[in-house]
Amino acid sequence: GWRGRWFTLRTATGSPDRYVLEYAEDKKKKPSCQIDLTHCTYVVALKPMVIKDNYKHVFTVKTTKQQYYLVASSETDMTGWISVLCRVCGLSSLCSSLVELIDSYVI
Repeated sequence: GWRGRWFTLRTATGSPDRYVLEYAEDKKKKPSCQIDLTHCTYVVALKPMVIKDNYKHVFTVKTTKQQYYLVASSETDMTGWISVLCRVCGLSSLCSSLVELIDSYVI
């Protein structure tokens, strides 16, 4: 199911040209997991999802290994995350023109 996570974008240890999204289950805790963005294939905003709650600011980060669904607290935050992630993943031109519409996503 959907659980809150707090994300931080960082350069990978020892690799200033590689980025990772680190996350923790509590914003006061140190990140315990990470998503390697080395093989990121796209980052895109999604149509608002109707699941248990009404998620309005949903976007996805797809790597060659897995697809992640993230929810931002506002449209401005979502746009900012997408813009930065597209830039660090080298997808700026693709992300600026790509919009994926999903009717619903059921977990």
